[in-house]
Amino acid sequence: MKRNATIKDIAEELGISATAVSRALRNMPDISGETREKVIAAAERLNYSKNYAASSLRTNSTNIIGLIIDILNPICIGMYKGVEDVCRENGYTILFSTSNEGRADERAAIETMYSRQVDGMILCPTLENRDNIDRMKELDIPFVLVGRTFPGDGIPSVVSSDFEGGYMIAQHLINRGKRRFLVMTALGYRGFCSALDRCLGFAKCLADNGFPEDCMEISECIPSRHHAYTAAAERFGRPFDFDAVFAFNDNMASGIIKALNDLRIAIPQKVAVVGYDNTESGEFTFPSLSTVDLLAYRQGREGMRLLLRLMKKENVPKEELNQVFHPELVIRQ
Repeated sequence: MKRNATIKDIAEELGISATAVSRALRNMPDISGETREKVIAAAERLNYSKNYAASSLRTNSTNIIGLIIDILNPICIGMYKGVEDVCRENGYTILFSTSNEGRADERAAIETMYSRQVDGMILCPTLENRDNIDRMKELDIPFVLVGRTFPGDGIPSVVSSDFEGGYMIAQHLINRGKRRFLVMTALGYRGFCSALDRCLGFAKCLADNGFPEDCMEISECIPSRHHAYTAAAERFGRPFDFDAVFAFNDNMASGIIKALNDLRIAIPQKVAVVGYDNTESGEFTFPSLSTVDLLAYRQGREGMRLLLRLMKKENVPKEELNQVFHPELVIRQ
């Protein structure tokens, strides 16, 4: 059997240093495009295949990043793509596991990542669960939280401002002439930073605009399309005076829209519905859904870039250790 070529073989073939070949294969910016193309062509011609085990022994690095998210959460797809793009640009491979939005599955994934000796981890943490974050700190592996975070110093994170998002949604509804509001949020929202901040931002906007406290009612349910449909059908099946509903996410909003349509309640003429997350489904509801874009791809990309700095043991300033983006209002029908 013909052996696979090594970096040294490629270097001898092209008459350049092994270091230049290695950097070209890793797509490093100091290597010219012409040299990179020659190296890639020679690697294919000579049947080169990287020996990851040997490389790991030499560098004390596996070049593997652990990524733990809930794959059923639509916003996590954008985060995954952002992490993946930066990994590819820097020669890293992703070891992926889904948390299934459960503490036990998340803990099992963390332990698996540790046993596989990943160089660092990206995590969109499950709800109300600080224990697993403490465990990651004990393991002394660089990590970054994306999408959600927890209060406290020293937890690297990249998130979007949910308070600001809730505020801008309320202002949008006020500008549309709405006066009484039902906020349908996640069950246990007071212990869930994203849900709580969206409610607080919404309420602050109402107060800033001179609305009384009783103009807003909060309803909790499991944050899924099915559970939101059931909760909305029950609430709007009784007498109500709301003219706007703010849903915790677009999935819940689509369930609410179906419930109102089934009850023949005109949207948005009688009751307006707005969501959060800017997932693809919001474009295809009827009517289409105004929402907030929390910049999931950017969170994943910048989260991974921050992780690279932590893995290099850079002294990252505090303001860069906890990054908060401004969300964007997406107005549709």
